[in-house]
Amino acid sequence: MRNLALDDDIYDFVCQNTKEIGESASSILRRLLKLPAKAALDIRTSEIASEQIKAPEARTTDLQARLSKLTTIQVVDRFLTILGWISTQDSEKFEQVKNIRGPQRIYFSRNKKDIEESGCGTAPKQIPGSDWFVLTNSDTQTKKQLLIDVLEFFSFTYDEKASIVNLLESPQQRVAH
Repeated sequence: MRNLALDDDIYDFVCQNTKEIGESASSILRRLLKLPAKAALDIRTSEIASEQIKAPEARTTDLQARLSKLTTIQVVDRFLTILGWISTQDSEKFEQVKNIRGPQRIYFSRNKKDIEESGCGTAPKQIPGSDWFVLTNSDTQTKKQLLIDVLEFFSFTYDEKASIVNLLESPQQRVAH
């Protein structure tokens, strides 16, 4: 099975055309494109998708508990906590963060100096529980985009990604929206 990057509107369209819980993206597209089904493969894919839908809900409870222990509402602290939690989900998948880069800036590295040398005022900080550093001198919108980019390497649904990224804001900020 191969991964495929989709624009958000296309992903939303596929999600809106789900007929049953756990239906795989391949099954949905086969149905919409009127392609023949692969019965044995679809059943197994559906089972895997169901497992993936259930597991992240339990994992995000752990993330919310970690965030509630923060004594500060600083976005950078929440950003680091969320990245630390994501890194514990699958360290091999998290390795792919090294591929997330700006035109000149390095956002993630195991070497703090690499980030510092990629631009002025980068303020790299270590991601808790990992040996990775991340550029932290960016606005909240950029931090949200970095979280989305990191979450792309994991099997979270669109709604789960949105919920995780929304945790970047403090509970007081989330209530205000």
